[in-house]
Amino acid sequence: MGLKAVEEAVKKPPLDPSKRTKYRKVATAASANDLLGTLETMRDRLARAIDDPDTAPRDLAALTKRLRETMDDIHTLTQAYEEASGVSDLEAVADAPFSAEAI
Repeated sequence: MGLKAVEEAVKKPPLDPSKRTKYRKVATAASANDLLGTLETMRDRLARAIDDPDTAPRDLAALTKRLRETMDDIHTLTQAYEEASGVSDLEAVADAPFSAEAI
């Protein structure tokens, strides 16, 4: 019962990346209640920290692990949004009729 209210409160962004808002700050994405946007902004921030030559070597393992976890969360959430929209990757691509002569 409580989960439904949470699900409705979280903004579901369009799946097309070109139509989504790209946030520059994690706080901005979080305040917009955009879960996918927040995760994507965190991913970008983590990647910048990993690539920064001033990042302490002792921090790289934790940053890399968190980046992988964040990317897994993005993948899982994107799949959930696709399933909720009723359009799968297979359905989005139309099959051409089979022609034995084309072989």
